[in-house]
Amino acid sequence: MGISEQVFYRRKKQYAGIGVAELRRLKQLVADLSLDKKVQQDVIQGKL
Repeated sequence: MGISEQVFYRRKKQYAGIGVAELRRLKQLVADLSLDKKVQQDVIQGKL
């Protein structure tokens, strides 16, 4: 799975000035949301 050049350069421009602490926080937020989504899917499917 890839992304287009346009998306790549747009994101590069958007996140070029982001600091290390902000990047860590952003990655943690994405991980938390991914876990929340997985748990919700498991509940819906009756796995929990």
